[in-house]
Amino acid sequence: MDTTNPVFPYTDRLGYTIDVTQTTSIPVNAIDILVKRGDRMINIDFDTLQQNVEFAMTPVLRQPLLRTYRNYVYGSSLSKIVSYQPTIHVLQFHKDKEYSSKINTAVLLKRVRGLPIPFDGQDPSAVAKYKDFFALNGSHVIVSASYGARYLLSGLIIGVDGVVFKHRSSRNTMFTADVKAAVGGIPSGGIIDPTVMEEAQYKTFLRTWQYNILALGGDRSIANKLTSNPASYKEYEEWVATTGKHPSSLLSLNVEELWNLMKLTGDPVLAIYADQLSAAFNHIITHPKVFKTAVSLEIDTDWGRFDLLTPSARLLPDSDRPFSAEKTKHSDTYVDWHNGSCGYAVLYFFVINDGSPIDFSTSHGGDSAHYAKVVMEGKHYDNTIITDDRNTAWFYGAKVKDTPEPTSAQ
Repeated sequence: MDTTNPVFPYTDRLGYTIDVTQTTSIPVNAIDILVKRGDRMINIDFDTLQQNVEFAMTPVLRQPLLRTYRNYVYGSSLSKIVSYQPTIHVLQFHKDKEYSSKINTAVLLKRVRGLPIPFDGQDPSAVAKYKDFFALNGSHVIVSASYGARYLLSGLIIGVDGVVFKHRSSRNTMFTADVKAAVGGIPSGGIIDPTVMEEAQYKTFLRTWQYNILALGGDRSIANKLTSNPASYKEYEEWVATTGKHPSSLLSLNVEELWNLMKLTGDPVLAIYADQLSAAFNHIITHPKVFKTAVSLEIDTDWGRFDLLTPSARLLPDSDRPFSAEKTKHSDTYVDWHNGSCGYAVLYFFVINDGSPIDFSTSHGGDSAHYAKVVMEGKHYDNTIITDDRNTAWFYGAKVKDTPEPTSAQ
């Protein structure tokens, strides 16, 4: 078999790595961007790979999940989140659990050379070297990948202007009904309460909820309608009918800690470094630096909005260039500007996080002549799409400032 052209898609991810210290994304397509395709840490035998394939034709239907949870490490806003993930077809590739004979020992020995041992978390130079190691080689190895078709809806709503919704407030108790109505009843078999859409709280909900929709696999043109939202349940059924006839999409990646694989090699040098890498990883993720990245949001329409989708990050207004109190609402996770009629504004704020890439979305009103644009670290993220009243575009893995704030500022 020609190993340069595998029979099945997505096998090219197996054995490669991800740096989890710099991975805070949730959607798999955002995580996939961060896969490091240098050297495989596990060698893949494509001749026998087909023996490790699991195929499920029966749809795996997951019921909508609704829960209250705290998700922003810098704040105390209670959030409501809904997740709906019916999986239509799944084909999973995985490696044998017996990794020892397939681990790329030679590459690992070469890569760990020069790392200071033992790891000392109080030594900035040592911490920096281990961070560089993870940035180059990753911290976790991909050992399985599944692909198929999945409709993924995730959404949350937080208190307006940082005020936590009261337990008995209409926006709390109506959250599930609002979500069903907003996405055409897709999570509920096409059944919605049409009276909800006439309520004032629903209109507020549409302005304040944050959501992400992915339709993976199936006919791309129909999938695009679902992700643009609003979509109808009929369109969802049409898309489901195409999922067995079109190329599948990546659904998930499963990983193993790099240091665990190093111990399996039986090499005494790698066993020593494995413990140091484990200690360094735990230190890095529990002692994050603070990064403060300047962001500008340019709006040319009657309204515009920025939603931060990375749970470990928060927004901070620029006190030197304050928002208009009359036109702007904001919290730790969004900035919302309403002018009442077509207008123009540039809003300035900061993203505060641990230096990991962030995910965000922008939305705006108006027709094709209007837009919302973000500039961050010299890169432009333009949203000129016109799909509905919200016109939302999603951006994944956006890089933030590469130097942390001074210790005194943190």
